[in-house]
Order: sequence, then C-alpha cells, then structure tokens
Amino acid sequence: MLTIESTEVARLLKLIEYKRKEIERPKVPEFAKRILQEDILFLTKDILPIVQADTSILHYECGKCFYKALDLSVRFDVDSFIVYIPLKDEFSKVPKIGMFNGKDSVFQHGSIFLSIYEVENSSGEIVKPEIIPLNFLVL
Repeated sequence: MLTIESTEVARLLKLIEYKRKEIERPKVPEFAKRILQEDILFLTKDILPIVQADTSILHYECGKCFYKALDLSVRFDVDSFIVYIPLKDEFSKVPKIGMFNGKDSVFQHGSIFLSIYEVENSSGEIVKPEIIPLNFLVL
C-alpha cells in the first residue's frame, strides 16, 4: 500500500497526541477530560481521514498528471484520452491494471471500449495483464 503523509497530517497527528497527553495530566478537571476525549475522537474518526485523503502526495501527483493530460487533450481537440499512472516501480508476473471508463456504468455500457492485450514489464518481457474494470466495483 502506498501512503505518504503530508505535513498537514503530521501536524494533526501531533495535535491528537498532545491532547492525549493532556488527559493524563494529574490536575485536569473531569469535564475537561471529557471534552478532550471528544476532541480526540472527532479529530481521529472524522477529520483525520478527510485530511489524509485530500493532502496525500500520491493523490496530489495523480491529480496533477490527470489534469495536465486533460488540458492537453482539450487543447489538441481529441475525442478521448488515456492516462497511465504506474503505482509501483516493479510489476508482478501478471500485472493488474485497473481501467475506468467514465461513460460506462453497471446500467448502461459506453459505446467505445479499450482492451489491453499485452504489456511489457520492467524486465522487457511481454505479458498478458489482468484487467480490473473499476467502474463495476462497489466501494
């Protein structure tokens, strides 16, 4: 799994840790401890996942690549475009490639399909990939 924490996530984790240490101080009133516990739960369960999703370097870099391809595609008046973003430096023996067609859905198939029959791995071997249709996966 690829995870790279941003500075925002690191700061939020430090804040949560600070609040945890505050609870354990001997002279903290009971009502303050309750408020600190609520803050910790809120930051950990509600805020942290949002910050992680919106600030990770992986998401940022993928978005930057996608929007550059989109801008160039519009500029050169193409009908559609493909963006290839490798998530690992090395492929496995049978690489898994996720494909997503924004016009395709469970209820109505798009009129244009793309198939990948072979790819060249990092060793120079030609292999048949496993295609995973991301449109149809339920998150």
